[in-house]
Amino acid sequence: MKTGARDMIGKRISGVVFKSPRDRRAAPNSQVFLLFDDGTYFELYSLGTPILPTGAVRTGRLADVIAYLAEAYQLDFMAAVEPTATEVASIESRVAR
Repeated sequence: MKTGARDMIGKRISGVVFKSPRDRRAAPNSQVFLLFDDGTYFELYSLGTPILPTGAVRTGRLADVIAYLAEAYQLDFMAAVEPTATEVASIESRVAR
């Protein structure tokens, strides 16, 4: 897995763009671009079904995101701005399941 997402840590998001191909047979099937206020951006993409936005911004911290649907989804990659020691311990215990 590429880990360029680490480069996003500490940046401030100034925009979000969702894209899909005009030709539905093309790959990737879906792209999400996070734009940062320093003039850079990061792309996420899917080679399967489209990435879709949810209906709202939710309240929660890193440990909450890790716990969300943890029984059905594994953690593949994580990068964060200095989580507290409590959050790290909580995340490690959930990942170990």
